[in-house]
Amino acid sequence: GDLRAAMQGYHDYHLNLDGGTGDPATDATPQDQVYNYVTGSSGQSAGASNIRAMRDLDYQGIEVNLFSFGLMGYGRATPTCGTGCGINPYGSGFGRLGGPLNRPAGNRVQILTSHGARWFQIRDSAQLAYNIDGTPGYQAADIYDNVNIVNNLYGYQFGSMLNYCLNQRVALNIGGKVGVYANDVDARRCVGTETATAYRFGDNSDLAKTDYSDIVLATLGQANVGLNCRITNAFSINGGYQVIGVSGIATAFDQMSQDFGTSAHPGGVHASDSLLLHGAYVGGTFNW
Repeated sequence: GDLRAAMQGYHDYHLNLDGGTGDPATDATPQDQVYNYVTGSSGQSAGASNIRAMRDLDYQGIEVNLFSFGLMGYGRATPTCGTGCGINPYGSGFGRLGGPLNRPAGNRVQILTSHGARWFQIRDSAQLAYNIDGTPGYQAADIYDNVNIVNNLYGYQFGSMLNYCLNQRVALNIGGKVGVYANDVDARRCVGTETATAYRFGDNSDLAKTDYSDIVLATLGQANVGLNCRITNAFSINGGYQVIGVSGIATAFDQMSQDFGTSAHPGGVHASDSLLLHGAYVGGTFNW
């Protein structure tokens, strides 16, 4: 009935619902501001009966690391004394719970360090939809503001982990990684209906449909705490809680600026956001 859009930039966007030029001399359907279509100020629309906000985020990555086990540990573990007899600090063979080295006699602590490369991807898409055609549900003649962002982070990371042996099979792990990355960002946005694209300030050659790419500096840090349980001399399972913080990325709603009156649409890639991801994890380790 009386819904308003928080996007003041819609005043700068004009739309002709039938896809024409909106020029009164050549088109019977006049153009109007997107904001007026949403509020019902336009004679072509009774206003938005509903407004819908949607967002979808997806994260994935691959990392390859080289580990050093030489701090506070020595000698590979071996099953020479028989299955289930514990750790032999003087043999050689498969690894133990925290890594492939035995601990020195009487010492429960081992420190691991790592160097590696990592790819981390963040895909973020959002939509603001305005039901202006008077029909229940969202149809082709309704207005949509769509944004799709892809962040691809490529870089180097350094890590360390402290293992505290609770007994011969179970260890407490506390560790983290930090890295510097080149973030290859692709940002796309489109405002309009499914059949007509909006344009700025009445210029139908300046479409509200953009595709920007840029490479920016990003950082990623990771911290985790958990338990590692050795099942066999070669295989162990682990689980715990992990936190990942990423900065220098672009997100959908940051790209969806409220006001475009002083800049192009949307003026390039805006990659100044941060995200904090956290949750439980479970995994396995095989030493050879």
